[in-house]
Amino acid sequence: MTVNTDSATDSETAGEPTEGETATAATDSATAEPSVDSDDSTGSEADETDAATEESEEPKADREAARYRRQLRDTEAERDRLATQVESYHRAEVERLASSRLIDARDFWAGGATLDSLLNDAGQVDPVRVAQAVRDLAASRPHWCKNAAAPAGSVTPGARKPDTSGDDDASTTTWGDVFTRARTGTVEAG
Repeated sequence: MTVNTDSATDSETAGEPTEGETATAATDSATAEPSVDSDDSTGSEADETDAATEESEEPKADREAARYRRQLRDTEAERDRLATQVESYHRAEVERLASSRLIDARDFWAGGATLDSLLNDAGQVDPVRVAQAVRDLAASRPHWCKNAAAPAGSVTPGARKPDTSGDDDASTTTWGDVFTRARTGTVEAG
């Protein structure tokens, strides 16, 4: 209900509806069904046909909307599956690149690296970024890295490096010499 704040008295406005009452009356008259005379049968048949058409279109529209929702859900599921697959390919590529220096390439992820930081602008694995991340990881956790081959002298104490100076007088031992001595049983005094 609307309260009238004008200076008019109740007797002046008693017979006139307020603005809110006028709008309500107009809405009620617009939604009221028109009276149907018994002589006007064509108008009521047209109304029934329109109503039947609207009712038949609603289920059709609902079915179509449901079909689009199913297609959307299927497409989103496929997108998520493909994104997971691409991510696993990217991770495998990073691990392949990291395996050149790491004993176990899966340790690369335990070091705190993220896949997003290793991708270039095109979304591909950037070998330069991976190499830098492996170098950083090797500096912080050297025990995760493969060791370089140890020199022969450190593996076999007293072993000499072969003489590559071209001097024929230098004593060089070959595997053939070792096998010949082993067959004959001769031991060379050094």
